Amino acid sequence: MAGFWKKYLLPRHFDDIVEAALTAQLAVENGALNPARRELRYMLEVAVNVAYVDEIRAKDSFDERVAFYRGKK
Repeated sequence: MAGFWKKYLLPRHFDDIVEAALTAQLAVENGALNPARRELRYMLEVAVNVAYVDEIRAKDSFDERVAFYRGKK
């Protein structure tokens, strides 16, 4: 399991996704639906983008994936 955390981008973004989920929940509880939707879109965007990079660049090193994700390649 330790290799998964070191090799792929998705685990590096779990904290961001969890934080967005908690923020969305709080927004819904307070009736702020637009901010909740924004957080949900953010979660989806992060998950899809890093999963795409991990899939399309499966043979690249972690550093090469990070560079591609940040748009440097």
